[in-house]
Order: sequence, then C-alpha cells, then structure tokens
Amino acid sequence: MALIAEAERWMGHINARNETSHSCDASKANAVFERIPGFLLDARDLLQRLINATA
Repeated sequence: MALIAEAERWMGHINARNETSHSCDASKANAVFERIPGFLLDARDLLQRLINATA
C-alpha cells in the first residue's frame, strides 16, 4: 500500500515551502497560501493511510 497517493502534488508542496523560506516575495507567499487547502487534504489523506497501515 502506498502511503502517498499523489507524489507530484507532495513535491509541489515541498517546493512551495522551499520557495517561501528563501524569499520575501509577496506574490510567492500568496501562491503558497493558496495551496494550503490542497495540502491539508493531502496531509489528512496521509494520516489516514498511516493509521490504516498500523491497524
């Protein structure tokens, strides 16, 4: 069973985080802010998969 359903999306989350940690650009920060709902869904999905894998 794969723990991460969409690896490409996770890489996008990681790249977005990396961009904002090295920049003070407001437009980049806003773009990352807009990703938060998708990240939250992916994080909840991962949590559920981890719970199911240990059950």
